[in-house]
Order: sequence, then C-alpha cells, then structure tokens
Amino acid sequence: MRLRPGRPVRRLGLTRSGDTSVRLGDTADVTLTITNTSGRPLRARIRDAWPPSSWQPGTEVTASRRRLTIPAGERRHVITRLRPTRRGDRHADRVTIRSYGPLGLFARQGAHRVPGRSASCRRSPAASTCRRNWPACANWTAAPAC
Repeated sequence: MRLRPGRPVRRLGLTRSGDTSVRLGDTADVTLTITNTSGRPLRARIRDAWPPSSWQPGTEVTASRRRLTIPAGERRHVITRLRPTRRGDRHADRVTIRSYGPLGLFARQGAHRVPGRSASCRRSPAASTCRRNWPACANWTAAPAC
C-alpha cells in the first residue's frame, strides 16, 4: 500500500462574492466558492484570512476556519460572516488550504490570493448623530449616552 499526501491545492478554483459594504455594528456575508477540479475528493481545512477588526472579539478562530470535504469535480460554498469593529475597508488576505490524504496522516498546504470584493464599513447614522450632538467641552472623559 502506498501512502499519498493530500490532493494538490494549487489546482483548486477559488472565487469570492457577497456583500461589499456594511454599517458599523451590522454583519456582512462573504461567500468563498471552492471548486475541486481533480479526480479525487478533497479533505481539507480552510482558513479565510481577514483583518482582525473584521470579527467580533473572541470569534476570529471559529469564524475563519472550516473543515470540509469536496467530492471530485464538485464545488462548495463557504460563507464567512463579518462584523467589523472599526470603520474603513477590509481586504481579505489569503485563503490557506491544507489538504489531507485518505488516512489523514499526510497533508499539503498552499495559500491563494483570491480576487474579489472587499468589505467596506461605514459609520452608522446613530453614531454620527450622537457625535454631532456632543457638547464642545474639553472636560468630557466618556461619550454621553445616546
């Protein structure tokens, strides 16, 4: 019996689609489509790398990493829910895929830059109204309750 490493990850097809803008405090869904063009099933762990300010604190690990199996010649959609904690544009870095062999003993890993959309976060209207109504006083140490 010959042990084989996982399926080569360079030949996978990856595309990104989904929401392109979100208000601060709201969520945006970004879909990563993975196409297995090989003749063998893909057993993999996938990490969709976004900046840390794209997640709620404490949820980065579970939100960005997935395990999945894709049969030969098929595709799967992985939905990543972003909830930005800061304003500004968020650009996804790389998608890292670790492909495991049939017994899970050996693996291959590769990182892909996936062209696609970035998520842009704008300030919510409630926050802009609140800030505009702050008194012009240098003694403020905390924001007033809105």
